[in-house]
Parts: sequence; C-alpha cells; structure tokens
Amino acid sequence: MKKIMALLPLTCLLLISCAQQPDPQLLVKNGWHFHSSRMSGIGTHQNIPEQTVLKFYPDGTWQCNSALMGTREGKWAFNKKGIAMLWFSGNEKAEIISVSETALVIRYRKRFSTTTWEWRPE
Repeated sequence: MKKIMALLPLTCLLLISCAQQPDPQLLVKNGWHFHSSRMSGIGTHQNIPEQTVLKFYPDGTWQCNSALMGTREGKWAFNKKGIAMLWFSGNEKAEIISVSETALVIRYRKRFSTTTWEWRPE
C-alpha cells in the first residue's frame, strides 16, 4: 500500500505533463496577436509591438510580421521529449508552453533570464 501511495503523485504528474502537450491543430488554426510579455532575471527585455502577428504552418515553419529574437521566420516542431519548440535564427529556441482556443504561451530562456510571451488568437 505504501508503494502505491508513493507512486500516485508521480503518476499524476506524468499524466498532467502529457495532457498539456500543445495541440498542433490549434497552433496552425489561427494567427496569434501579441498580448503581453513578462521577463524575470537579468538582461535586456525585448519589446514586441502590440500589432505583432505570429503564424504557424503545417509544414513546420512560422512567420511573424515583426522580428522575434532578430528574425521574422523560423521552424517549429516537437523535440524528442514531445515538447513543442520554436526555433529562431542560429541556435536560439523557445518552448511552446501551452496553446488553447484563447491563448498561446511561449517561454524563452537564456542563462540568467526567462521571458514569457502570451498571444491571443486573431
């Protein structure tokens, strides 16, 4: 019984993490308007214009009408761990934390800072 109780929290955590995997259909269904940005840590906050629109395509590419991390286009895909990733130019990448009918959340991590961008559907 103790072993079952010890495994229960781990099982719940695993199920929750699997259930939160972003749905590719929701990503490509809409264009996404920039809504907000939060940064924690040390570094320069990147300002994104309010009228910025981000679009994902079924072929694994994305485009933006304003530069994100110095580029207006890149690739997106699920990595080996099943996490949806957004690649910018070079080795820069961000993690797609969640996507729903009402919001898209992307997290960009650097050595001493984390920036979270929130987007709303067009």
